[in-house]
Amino acid sequence: TKFIIGEEVKEIKVEYYTPAPLALEKNISKYKKQIIVYSDTHYDNILTYTSITESSKKAIKLYWLINGSRRLVTNISYIDSNNNSKIDRIEWITPYLSNQTYEVEITVLNVQSYPTIGGNWTVAFNTIGTADLAITAVNGTIWSNINEDNDLKFLEVRCGNDILEYEWINDSVFIENYECYETGYEISKVLTSGKHTLEFEFGSQTAYASNDASKGAISTTPGATPFYTINLNPQNCTLNAGQSCSLTWQVNATGALHTPFEFFGITSVDNTDITNVNSTKINITIAEMTISETLSPPRIEINENSSVYGYVNTSDGEPITNHNISIYVDDVRYYYNPTSGLLDTTSSGATTTNASGFYNYTFNSSTAGAKTIKVNATLNNIIGEQTAGLAVYSST
Repeated sequence: TKFIIGEEVKEIKVEYYTPAPLALEKNISKYKKQIIVYSDTHYDNILTYTSITESSKKAIKLYWLINGSRRLVTNISYIDSNNNSKIDRIEWITPYLSNQTYEVEITVLNVQSYPTIGGNWTVAFNTIGTADLAITAVNGTIWSNINEDNDLKFLEVRCGNDILEYEWINDSVFIENYECYETGYEISKVLTSGKHTLEFEFGSQTAYASNDASKGAISTTPGATPFYTINLNPQNCTLNAGQSCSLTWQVNATGALHTPFEFFGITSVDNTDITNVNSTKINITIAEMTISETLSPPRIEINENSSVYGYVNTSDGEPITNHNISIYVDDVRYYYNPTSGLLDTTSSGATTTNASGFYNYTFNSSTAGAKTIKVNATLNNIIGEQTAGLAVYSST
């Protein structure tokens, strides 16, 4: 834009406006939509929001679509605009534009299995809306709601703390027009060892819960699957009244990704005046590290800047926060220079993820050609790595 001033002036005030970012929403289904945030102007930290079907907070997932993969977004504001204890709008920050795509998904049926406690197996499940609910023993599991001659005896199904009425039809629990905006619970008594499986059908949605009643002490044999410990098991400590001790086990896991396991300790006490107690149970899932990487722009002229950014997560979507990462250009390590704000090979500043598992660094290249930009990280001996190609050209 050119301004022509025909006379001498002491001061000029120029105001200009840039167009606001836009959002395009595409409804994939009643419980899933895609949001594309875009602008011809480069913006950072854009407040983004969308209205959704009223749902419980735990049923809502927001994903950022990057290079054909979905990255879970965890820094979300959940809005209940009509104060009915259901979420109908979410807000989040889009870190940069010009064009970013998100996907919001509401889980209509979500099942979480909890291993047996005191002989009973509890399955927690959440649903959205109203539909017929059927619960059936499958994959060789046999159950009854009357006797204890099979693998399981069905005890009850609840919505929150309320025990619900049901029909027993063809060896299935059936509840017509089931609607529950709290967590639902199915509880069975475990009568045999081994793996048991239940099928949950809610409208057109199907989910499965499994429980392995074969539990025991973790092996101390190296290489044992799915776990072994390098520590003594069991361990001992001697205590007097009012004393305590802390015992630690390091466990090595081998198994399928995303497989959850429940860990707990059992205490046996020699003194007959003390009741045996178990520790608090913790759930651990076998995971790996995933790194996303984007170059912006992916093609630059010599000595122009390019940014490398992305997220470092576990494979179940949890961000790896405030963690060191390594960035390489053609296998040469680059470090952060706080003075220039760029990456170079002569500085020593750390490159890290932030509190959301996000990283974003800028660098340039003084030589032309095809460059390989590599990002990697190590956490508890688990290595994650990602590469992207950068084209550097000379206009002369």
